[in-house]
Amino acid sequence: MYTRKFHLLISFLLIPFTLSWAQPALKWRVYKTSSNCWLASSSDLLLFSSASHTIRPMTIDPVRKISLIADIVEYEGYLFVSTDAGLYKIDMTTQGSERVAFPDDKIIMGKISVDMDY
Repeated sequence: MYTRKFHLLISFLLIPFTLSWAQPALKWRVYKTSSNCWLASSSDLLLFSSASHTIRPMTIDPVRKISLIADIVEYEGYLFVSTDAGLYKIDMTTQGSERVAFPDDKIIMGKISVDMDY
């Protein structure tokens, strides 16, 4: 009886402690073009050059600070990036980006769905 209570007590103490120290798994997405690979995480957008075998960070917006990338989808050669600073459209060929403006300059952040078959 004492052993069972001890194991139960240890379980109640260790499980929350362990979960509080556990870090979430990294989630990366890769988008390929003929000459580059775009690497995206929740905080970074990187460009890997197949020719030079180098990785460099991409600046999505030179004016606004972007701390969080909520979602990224690729559609017809463009990356659509949902961030805490708004929605961006990035040309995967030229590497140029533009902010997609919403009415009243409202920032909408979240998942992106690409379904152009309507």
